[in-house]
Amino acid sequence: MAIDMTQILLPPNSSIDYQKLYCYTNKSEKIVIAQLNDLVERHCERVVFPGERFLVKANDNCELEITQQTNIEFIKNTIPCLQLK
Repeated sequence: MAIDMTQILLPPNSSIDYQKLYCYTNKSEKIVIAQLNDLVERHCERVVFPGERFLVKANDNCELEITQQTNIEFIKNTIPCLQLK
């Protein structure tokens, strides 16, 4: 049985005129940390479980940094928001 979990972040104090809704889906089998970069005066970091979607309203210049732990190291991937659905 698949459980559909979604987290939504709508950061305050940002220019809503230039924001779009972006979605990251954790397609791995491991828990990841998603950190949204380039938010003015705001830090956004969330735990995203396998199969969970993370929706965020952000500007096109923001990037989502995904950190995943392996048995040996931490792997970081940076995804420009423009590449998200």
